[in-house]
Amino acid sequence: GVTPTVVTQRLKLARVSPVVIEAYRKGKLNLEQVQAFAVSDDHEAQAALFHDFDPDRNDADDIRDALTENDIAVTDKRVRYVTLKAYEKAGGTVRRDLFSQDDDGVFILDVPLLDRLVAEKLDRAAKTAQKEGWKWVEIHSDFDYQAKSKFHIRREELTPISAKKQAELETLQKEYDELEDQWSNSDDAERPERLDEIGERIEELNAGREKVWPAETLAIAGAVVHLDHSGKAEIVRGLVRPEDMPKKNGKSDATAPDATDPDRKSTRLNSSHL
Repeated sequence: GVTPTVVTQRLKLARVSPVVIEAYRKGKLNLEQVQAFAVSDDHEAQAALFHDFDPDRNDADDIRDALTENDIAVTDKRVRYVTLKAYEKAGGTVRRDLFSQDDDGVFILDVPLLDRLVAEKLDRAAKTAQKEGWKWVEIHSDFDYQAKSKFHIRREELTPISAKKQAELETLQKEYDELEDQWSNSDDAERPERLDEIGERIEELNAGREKVWPAETLAIAGAVVHLDHSGKAEIVRGLVRPEDMPKKNGKSDATAPDATDPDRKSTRLNSSHL
């Protein structure tokens, strides 16, 4: 008179470590906590956790988290990118927590297969960057701040304008910076109207200009295709390895690229007044 799901759940509970079952019989654990222990079939791990576990201070979620801390849930960004459906279609297997109601209770068992599927899909996504003419393109499932900090960063530049307009932009930017500095260091709460006038003229001069990657940047820089925190492919462009940086006086130029680019000011002009 019960559903197959209930039968399966009871069979699962019957396979929990005898240490946990005995604690439940003695009233040291409630049913929800025992169900949480069932997320793993490893009796040694269950018993070890129970001996270090304070049932009065920790709940069922704490038990599940501890027993699955090294497992890959379907909420992992790699699974979101590949999709669970594609993983299972490729022959991947999963373990399901019979007492969880959502995807948090589904775990990936074939990690090498998952990583291969991620790499293959990222490789297809990398074709966009490969067509752009970069010196190199690499694929990484993870590319955090520490990994990015190993590279020098080059930025896109605005398409050139006439020398006359460029000179006007630089003059306006200098005036803007001076006025803004004076205003910020004064007691005057009202923003100078001249700042808005300069900003409008800068927008007029920059209207129609596009951001492009200069040929000299493409010749020395590369791109990394990786997964962002939400599980989507992202391309980070303009990465220059230290050994590829242009040399100055026999030494590598370690100065930040966007501080030395001749067109840096014109790029800054496009946003400084916003």
